[in-house]
Amino acid sequence: MQDTLLEDRPLKDATLIEKSEIELLSRFPYLQERDTSRTNHPDPSQRYTQSVNTSQLPYRLYRFMVPPTKLPSRNIAFAGAMYSLGSFPLAYLQSLWIAAYFDDKIDLPSVENAREEAYTNSQYCILRNAMGYGRVAPDIVFDNLPYFDVLLRDMGIEGRRKGGGLGELWKSYGPEDYRGLVEEVVAKRKVEDKKNI
Repeated sequence: MQDTLLEDRPLKDATLIEKSEIELLSRFPYLQERDTSRTNHPDPSQRYTQSVNTSQLPYRLYRFMVPPTKLPSRNIAFAGAMYSLGSFPLAYLQSLWIAAYFDDKIDLPSVENAREEAYTNSQYCILRNAMGYGRVAPDIVFDNLPYFDVLLRDMGIEGRRKGGGLGELWKSYGPEDYRGLVEEVVAKRKVEDKKNI
C-alpha cells in the first residue's frame, strides 16, 4: 500500500511508532526502566554532544533489507546497512536471504504487516540502543543472534548451530558456525524442487 499523499506520511509514521512502542514496552519492560540519557555514556566526549534529532528517522525496512512497499516485486534489497558486531556472518546471511528472496523462496507477509514489523524492529533498535545509533540505522550490536536466527528461519534453515543442549548455552558463536550454509540452502532447494515436479 503506497501513500497517496505525502502529507499523510507523518501521521501514519507517528501512529505506527506509537503502536510499536506500546507493544515493545509491554513485551520488554526493561526498555522503559533503563537510563536512556547520554549523561552516563562511557565515553565522556559523547555525554553531551549527541542530542536527538527528531527530524531524522531510521531506515524502515522489512528484515532491515527491503522497503515494505517493494516487497511483492522482489527486485530490490539492501545488504549491510546496519550496525553489527557480526559483520561477516551478517553479510553472509543477508546475501543468502536476499538470493532466496529474489528467487521467490521466502514466504512474505502482506505489505501492511511487513511495514508494521519494520516499524516495530526499528523502534526496538531505538529503545534498546539508546546510546547507540538506532535512531539513524538498525543497531543490532547486542542482538546479532536473534536477527541471524530470523533470517535462517525464513530460509527454512536451523538457527541453532551448536548442536543443541549445553552447546547453545555455553559456547559462543562465531563466523565458523555458519560454515556450510550455502550447501544447506542448495540441498533444501533440491528437495523442494523434487516435491514440486
